[in-house]
Amino acid sequence: MFYPNFVWSLLAITPFLQVVDAGIARNLEGKLVRVMTPLGVTQVRHRSARAMSENALVREGVRLTSGFWDYFWDPDYQHFRTTRKGSETVGEWNGYTLWPYIIGVEALLEAEVARPGQFANEITAAFAGVEKFFSVEYNAYTAWVYFPGNSDIYYDDNAQVVIALLRASEIPTVSNAKYLSRAKKVTDFLLTGWDATNGGMKWHVEMATRNACSTSLTAVAVLKLARMGQRTSGKTRNELIAFARTAVQWILNELQLDSGLIVDGVGGGPTYTYNTGITLHALCLLQEVSPSPDLAAKAQRLVEAALNRSKSLFDTTVANTEYRYWWDFTFFLHLLFEGLTEYTRVFGASNQATVAKIRTELTRHTAYMQKYIKDDNDGLYVLRRSA
Repeated sequence: MFYPNFVWSLLAITPFLQVVDAGIARNLEGKLVRVMTPLGVTQVRHRSARAMSENALVREGVRLTSGFWDYFWDPDYQHFRTTRKGSETVGEWNGYTLWPYIIGVEALLEAEVARPGQFANEITAAFAGVEKFFSVEYNAYTAWVYFPGNSDIYYDDNAQVVIALLRASEIPTVSNAKYLSRAKKVTDFLLTGWDATNGGMKWHVEMATRNACSTSLTAVAVLKLARMGQRTSGKTRNELIAFARTAVQWILNELQLDSGLIVDGVGGGPTYTYNTGITLHALCLLQEVSPSPDLAAKAQRLVEAALNRSKSLFDTTVANTEYRYWWDFTFFLHLLFEGLTEYTRVFGASNQATVAKIRTELTRHTAYMQKYIKDDNDGLYVLRRSA
C-alpha cells in the first residue's frame, strides 16, 4: 500500500475549460510522487461531455487534497510529516523539508479556488507552520526548520514560497496583507542570487552553481508580482520585468539545447521536464506584463520540443512512440503541465493546432496516472507503478 503526502497538479485545458496548477507527493520510502489534482476551473463555455469529464477531475483533485491533508498534516507539530524516514524528511518525527511543504500549500490554494471556503482553515495553519523555516538574518526560508546559524537556503525553494504567497494574496477567501508583504521581502532576497558577472541565478546561497530551476522560478515569481502591479523595496515594477526578461534570455542563450529543450544547469545535466516547463511559464508571463513580438516564437519552440516524443523529455527507451511518456513522470511534471497550460491561455487563441496537441498530451498523461499509479486501496497516487 502506498501513502503519498503532497498534492499539486493540473490537467490539460481544452477549448471549453481551463484548469491550473499541479502537485507532488512522497511515499513512505521518501520517493517523490506526483498526483493528478486538476483545480481552479474557469472558462466553461458549454456543458459538453468533455467539460463534464474534466469537472470530474476537479472533484478528484478536491478529494485528493482533503486526503493528503488528513493523512499528513500533524496539528501538534503544525507540519506535514510521515511515519517513515525519507529523502525529504528530517528528525525523529519525519517532518518534511521546505520544497514538498510549500508544494502542499500550493495544492491547498488551488483546491480553495475550486471550492471557496473549504480549505481556508487548512491554508491558514499551513502558512503559519511554514514560518518555522524563516530566517530573519537572510529574510528567506531555510530548507529545514530554522535554527541559529542555519544557512541551508535554496533560491528555487524561496521562489516557490513567493509564488504561493502571491497566489494566496489573490484568493478572496484567504487573502491577507501579510502574504503580499512577505512575498515582496523574499523577492528582494531572491534578486541577490543573480550572478552579475556570468548571469543566471545561483541554486544555493553557499554554492556558485547556476541552474535553470532557480533562474526560471525566480523569473516567474517576480513576473507574478509585477502582474499584480507591485514593486519591492529594492526594485520598481519595471526593474522587476527587466530582470525577468534578462533571466529568461540567459536561460535560452546558455541552457537551451539544439533540441529546443532546457538543460538542468551550467555544465549540463538532465533535461528535466520542469526546466522547460518553468521557462515556458516565464515567457507567457512576460507576454502578459510586457508584450514583445519575439516571445511567441520562443514559447512555441519550447512547446514543440516538449511535445515531441522523439526528444529527451520522453522515455525514448520505449520503442513504440504511442507508449512513450515524459521520462521523469510525476517527478517535476506538474511544472511542465503548468507551463503548457499557461501557453494555451496566453498564446492559444492564435495557435489552436498547438493547443490541440497540448490537450492530447496532457490528457493521455492524466489518463495514465489515473489508471496505473492510483492506489485503489486508499485513493492516493504513487511515484510509479511497480513491475
